[in-house]
Amino acid sequence: ELKAQLKNAGIKCKDVVFVISGNKILSREIMIPDMKEKLIESYLEGERATYFPMDISDHRLSYTVIDRNSVTKEMRIILYAAPDMVIKNYNALAAELDFHVVAMDCTGNAMYQYLSNNQASGMDMYLQINENNSLFTILENGKFALQRNMSFGACSLAEHLVDEEYYGIITPEQAMMKLAENEL
Repeated sequence: ELKAQLKNAGIKCKDVVFVISGNKILSREIMIPDMKEKLIESYLEGERATYFPMDISDHRLSYTVIDRNSVTKEMRIILYAAPDMVIKNYNALAAELDFHVVAMDCTGNAMYQYLSNNQASGMDMYLQINENNSLFTILENGKFALQRNMSFGACSLAEHLVDEEYYGIITPEQAMMKLAENEL
């Protein structure tokens, strides 16, 4: 179906970038000693158990350098861990569609990159609400201040609206439709 829709829309590009979201993507803000860019990945791999208190041997790590402090000689990094199975599934989808995967990124990092390039001053807060999870991001003067992935989303909100009979007596599906219509 996706192939047909892309063809109907006249989209012929085979290069894709997947942005992965969901509550299975782990993230952690960490401080590490300042080092050359080429050494960071192996350092993080060696310390992976330190940053996540569970078995993440079946996860792939990625990171973004947020800040470098020349005084303390430390780097502030946001570290992500995505399950290998999720990545394999995206690669399988790309193969099925004859796509070439240019890159994969986590929603949190993609959002940070976009927002940090478009904001310059003050305190900015952003909330991205998906079906089952939400991402809360705060930037201060265009720099990353805080980001949290929360395990509730539009489905949770719809269930709450049904429980509280906000719209009267309706089903969760009807509440989701009302939310999609911005009738809250």
